[in-house]
Amino acid sequence: MTTLNLNNAVIKLEKRIVVWYHLRMLKYILLLTCLYTHITHARVEARWLSVASVLINDGETKIFFDPAFTRPGLKHWLGMGVFRPDENELKKILNEQMITKLNAVFVTHTHFDHAVDAPLVAYLTGATAYGSKSFERICRAYTEKIPFKKLKPVQIGKFKISFYPRVHSEILGLVDFLKGTVPKNFNFNFYDYRVGESWIYLIEHPEGKILIDTSGDANLKVLPASLKSVDVVFQGVANRKDNKIIINGYVSTLRPSKFIAIHFDYFMNAMKPGKQEPMWNVDFPGLTEYFRQKASQTQFIIPEFGETIHLFGQ
Repeated sequence: MTTLNLNNAVIKLEKRIVVWYHLRMLKYILLLTCLYTHITHARVEARWLSVASVLINDGETKIFFDPAFTRPGLKHWLGMGVFRPDENELKKILNEQMITKLNAVFVTHTHFDHAVDAPLVAYLTGATAYGSKSFERICRAYTEKIPFKKLKPVQIGKFKISFYPRVHSEILGLVDFLKGTVPKNFNFNFYDYRVGESWIYLIEHPEGKILIDTSGDANLKVLPASLKSVDVVFQGVANRKDNKIIINGYVSTLRPSKFIAIHFDYFMNAMKPGKQEPMWNVDFPGLTEYFRQKASQTQFIIPEFGETIHLFGQ
């Protein structure tokens, strides 16, 4: 091989090495980009677990709102006996739903169908309970071992949770059910699960915003003027005046891409995980059609018990 041929061979080899090097670097850059995207763009999901129970999860942090599975019987409505969590049923549901560790538990108010199981859920999952004095009294009646913090704006993982006071809606516009605060000597009397303070929650995440209001009528006046839109609304639909009040509230003003109905199931019956029976005044076919006609930009979702719903994110 002549010197010229040798030089040409070396040059070709150098070019191949340079190309190989750049291809390897490109591969690593693509891998790092994918990893960065996975880390910074979380997939935020939710599960509805009866009444107003909503579990929100971004893969790192799990927050449970209004966990309530235990149902009252006739004796409780008659004021007989105590109304405590059904521990066996609750543990069974948590096990079936693979809920073992939570970061936080919140309640929107302290009526039995929102707060009865919240202390036990927090205790079993190691979660911190956040809430009002009424909620603290229910927690402390169950056990002093539950970490409890007074409700205030808080950052939990990537979730920023804010809250805004509202007046609990009258039932069918007629009955102000169990108004007042939970008594200091609370001992699981059914009629002592008083409403306490009632809240709307705003959950902000780098991937999007979620609003939770268990009442059927929107209360836009208490929300900050800077809040122009949200990505997802969870709202109670049973105790609404009509379908128009749903559309004219959060849907038309905050323009969510998803509206997820909650507090629609008949919570007087025994708890049966699976498809939940709606209340007598919930007309889902009519409400679905009304959304199609008046708010087609918003996906109307009727959740199934334990079904994973993709809210936003990768």
